[in-house]
Amino acid sequence: MKKYVITLIVSVFVAISGAVNAQLVKQKTKVEEKNQVDRDWYNCSFEKDGVYGACVNEAYEFLKGKKVKARPIVALIGTGIDTEHEGLKANIWKNKKEKADGKDNDKNGYVDDVNGWNFYNGNNQIYNGQEDSHGTHGAGTIRASIGNGAGIAGIVPGNRVHLMALKALGGEDGDGSTASLIQAIRYAEENGAVICNLSLTTTV
Repeated sequence: MKKYVITLIVSVFVAISGAVNAQLVKQKTKVEEKNQVDRDWYNCSFEKDGVYGACVNEAYEFLKGKKVKARPIVALIGTGIDTEHEGLKANIWKNKKEKADGKDNDKNGYVDDVNGWNFYNGNNQIYNGQEDSHGTHGAGTIRASIGNGAGIAGIVPGNRVHLMALKALGGEDGDGSTASLIQAIRYAEENGAVICNLSLTTTV
């Protein structure tokens, strides 16, 4: 695969997450509010905000107050995720059967797969710096913390969804193999993910 094209795939989680809280971060001035709309355009609607987005804010208003029936796991398959990012670290999936002790506690063939796995390098290092900026960006679109006044607002609120980090692409060109992608999808299914988010491209 050549350099991937940044493509934001906005998944609709209404049916599985019960409610989608995608309110824009409240700002003190109109200038700051406009800047936030620029960052969170995908949450907006043309009728309300003058921006062609996915109308996620309207979905939130419709579902606000309804009981959450499930907290699904979403597997991010592509480059890795910065699990220590301030907008993501509280929302990262944790393998409850695994410990970071150098052992394969859950006997699934992956040592220390606490938050996911690196199928590109074959280890548990799911974030390798700049080469994983695309995966981190995608994770933020789905689940960046809302209302903290920093960066963008994700399309899913609170603890309604958890992000599983599955790195299958890497290097300067963001390349990888079909085999690593297949392995990542299988891992996601075997560990409870109900959605796989892939944002990638290739050449023929």
